[in-house]
Amino acid sequence: MSPSERRQEEGTAVQHHNPNFMIEILTLPHSNDHKPPRRDFFPSQLLTKPNKKTAEMPASAPAPLKQGSMTDEVLRGIFASDQDMYPAPLTWDRLRSWTTAAPELATCFYLSADAGDNDDTQTLVGAVIALPILAPAWRDLLAGEVKEVDVDAGTMFPRAGAEYPEVGLHVFHVERFHVPETQGKVRGFAETSMRAVVAAAERKGWSIIGYSALTATPEGRRCFEKLGFEATGYEEFWVDDGREGVQLVTITADTAPEKREVREAATVRGQARMLAKHSHPVTDA
Repeated sequence: MSPSERRQEEGTAVQHHNPNFMIEILTLPHSNDHKPPRRDFFPSQLLTKPNKKTAEMPASAPAPLKQGSMTDEVLRGIFASDQDMYPAPLTWDRLRSWTTAAPELATCFYLSADAGDNDDTQTLVGAVIALPILAPAWRDLLAGEVKEVDVDAGTMFPRAGAEYPEVGLHVFHVERFHVPETQGKVRGFAETSMRAVVAAAERKGWSIIGYSALTATPEGRRCFEKLGFEATGYEEFWVDDGREGVQLVTITADTAPEKREVREAATVRGQARMLAKHSHPVTDA
């Protein structure tokens, strides 16, 4: 998985921002039809304290990005890339139900033309999708009792008018698209996008109890861990046994050590690990 990032954005600055903080961003290749590699997500200092070394890095002024609603074209590109990269049985209807129920957390970001260019065009530079999952269901998600593809917006998202519901923000997708003409103009995109998500959740009156992501790349995993995320103990392996096709094998915190080895690497078609960071200390209550 990758790190989440919420960077500085217009009108959505959050109190936790440190102007001297910079985080290295992994930019993933993106084709012209907007098919992003699905699960590389970039968390920011919003979720952790910057270390001394990074905090001493000079501040840079990221380009101001404009926010817009998730478009059908971008959403279809995200869905297609998800199908290509990870064999989980996510349906289009399920993905669409998430963005319909929580449109504030499904956002496209645009870079305006340079001042003086006499051009009103905007360039699409990235997108984010996060799921506001009610606390009980979110905890079940972290443990693997609820699968990501089974998150039901109708029963697991906050209801309209609910007072200060507790939610975990589960980041399904964050991506900065590879757009050559914007190179050097967009810095800290992941932080910008994640700050936008958090700001949107706060405007809804939701109480954020933590953040999570189902990480599917070693690079993303390492980045999250540097930011204070920890493995919940839940992992998914999609294994091809050569007879029945690709099957889901899961490991939880309660899985016996001798059962944690999942076949030889050649048979694994996909692997993901759940990472999370809690906003408040976890208790047994």
